[in-house]
Amino acid sequence: AEIIANAPDLFEGYVPYLYQLLSEKSRRAKALMALARISEAKPELLRGRAFYLLKFLNDDDPEVRGYTVILLEKLNASELKEDIARLKWDMNKISVYENGKILMKTIDELVYTAINKL
Repeated sequence: AEIIANAPDLFEGYVPYLYQLLSEKSRRAKALMALARISEAKPELLRGRAFYLLKFLNDDDPEVRGYTVILLEKLNASELKEDIARLKWDMNKISVYENGKILMKTIDELVYTAINKL
């Protein structure tokens, strides 16, 4: 993801492989985290897939739900704002990389940030 994010025009052809990983439960959270990182650099690569990601807001894994919220925020998926808001009371914590640090955040915090940006 870092390589694609730093040179998206050169490596954007690898993005579909990350989408394939979403079908594997054991790799889903990491794939979503990678897609969120790429969307920071070139959101238009992923924007058309926002509705496809909607189902991951209901995943059993808190990391999957949290990284989906982050990704949808970065994609500016305002049409999914109400769907994201349904996780308002999710107090599960996940690790989030921000500004060079790994922080523990609740999904509720991620939802609050996303809703305010959308």
